[in-house]
Parts: sequence; structure tokens; C-alpha cells
Amino acid sequence: MGDARFDSVLSGNVKITKVSKCNYNIKFLQSGDITLYQVWNENDPNVNSERLILTLRPANWLDAVDVNEKTTLMENGNCKYAFVIKKGEIKGREMVWEVSTREIDNRSKNVKTELPLGIFNAVRFDVDAVGSQLGQTFRISIPT
Repeated sequence: MGDARFDSVLSGNVKITKVSKCNYNIKFLQSGDITLYQVWNENDPNVNSERLILTLRPANWLDAVDVNEKTTLMENGNCKYAFVIKKGEIKGREMVWEVSTREIDNRSKNVKTELPLGIFNAVRFDVDAVGSQLGQTFRISIPT
């Protein structure tokens, strides 16, 4: 199999705090596995023949992918928000993201760039394709 890119989907209970005008911390108080699914590759049809779906624990996900500078959509109920992940790390048992809305050129009235503050349950996140910023890819070794 050739190089492939993956989008990531996760959900969990989070606490969102504001750090400065456009910067926030998102702490995952409870999150499950993160699902990665292979996105269509227009340049290499051979990669598309066996589309992978993987699940990783948050710590393994942070080790496997470079989440920095990934555009992310967050859904909380009927509201959608957009931001860029600046840094992701595990603190104790919790995953924490430092995020920014400064880089988002929001032209949609349906997507907000001012994040809500507080604790929220069952929030869904869609993280941009791994490697899509610079056309880079990564490889995941799957034990047989």
C-alpha cells in the first residue's frame, strides 16, 4: 500500500477555557478512542483500493500524527465552531489542545469562531487530514 492521508474523528466531554482573544485550551475530561479514516487520494488510485479505518487511544494518536496547525470543526449540539490546533499533549490522563481561531477566515454564518466557555458533554471533533497542510503523509504499522 502507498502513502495515505487520514481524517480524524473523536468525541468526548471537554472543558474549554479562554487564554487570550483568539486562543483557547480544550481539555478532554473524558474521551474515547479516536477514529482515523483514509481520505480519497486523487493522485494515487492504488492507495484507494483498500481504504483503512483505524482507532487509536488519544496518547497513541498524538504520537502517531502531527496535530499542529490542523483545521478542526467542533460540533456541540446544533452549533459548529472552527479553529486550528496549535499543540496537543497528554497532561496526566487528559488530552489537552491549545487552539486558535485567529487563522480561520470565516465566511459561513453557520460556523462560529468564538468558542463557548465551560464544560460540555458529547462534543464531536473532525480534525483535518493528517499531512494535508504540506502534502506530507505518515505511515502506520499495523501488527499482523
